Amino acid sequence: MNGSRALERIRAWTLKEADYTVVIHAWLHPQLATIWFSPLRKVPGPWYTLFTIWFYKRAHIRGRPIQYVQAMRERYGTVIRLGPKVVCVIDRDVLRTVLQSSDFRKGRVYTQFGFNGHDSVFSMRDPLLHRQRARIIAPLYSSSSLRQMEPLILEAGIRPLVRRLDGHAAADDVVDMKKLFAYMAYDVISELCYGKSFQLLQQDNHPMPKHMSNTMVLAVRKQFFGAPLARLLAPSLSKSERLLSDYTEAAIEEAKGRLRERRDLLCMLLEAQDPDTGEHLSNGAVASEMTTNM
Repeated sequence: MNGSRALERIRAWTLKEADYTVVIHAWLHPQLATIWFSPLRKVPGPWYTLFTIWFYKRAHIRGRPIQYVQAMRERYGTVIRLGPKVVCVIDRDVLRTVLQSSDFRKGRVYTQFGFNGHDSVFSMRDPLLHRQRARIIAPLYSSSSLRQMEPLILEAGIRPLVRRLDGHAAADDVVDMKKLFAYMAYDVISELCYGKSFQLLQQDNHPMPKHMSNTMVLAVRKQFFGAPLARLLAPSLSKSERLLSDYTEAAIEEAKGRLRERRDLLCMLLEAQDPDTGEHLSNGAVASEMTTNM
């Protein structure tokens, strides 16, 4: 190898080494800053959670976030650092303070639980907007409103369940009560939110519960991969999201034609208005609230 070629290779390696040094420094500097200056550095938790939340996210992807947090609680107590900017608090009194105060803004994770680009009272992070929405929908869940819906609850859930149990008793069947109670819950809530029951207690099958479950899984994946990539990686989940959207939009349009005929959550949502401005919720906002209820 002649001298000039050797010099070029040395120069190229030196430049690469300099690039590596810059990259390492760019990564290492904020990590060290986190150790020294992060307000969470003294919160109990695994040392690696100062740098990454990956292990908690991995537990989410595996469907075991509760088990992960419980294991951390047994080791570190009721206040645990899960990531550089995430703390888990397992204390009833502290949670009451957090949930009742507007001083604590919800994390970005909540934004993925809106529906079709519209926030619900659950997904809203802005305290002012959350308070405005809560004022609009709160009357729907008052004692008087719930009493108006009792006949629908009776016809969609209680009576079909009793008939189903009577049939099983007459046949001396072994009954999965957990499944039947879940069916009843779906039938009641779909009657109130969509204006028609899924009738799982009668038919044992309806596509929407699966589409709802898939849409929720997709919402969780959006946290980790972003919405476009999450949809691309899971076309079946994305299809469920579209089908649920279509079903919801159709239910809203049908409900507009019977607002005065029945009192369910969907009709009440369409009629609800801001007490100050008189403004009604958009179809998108109504759809998001309905999906949250489901």
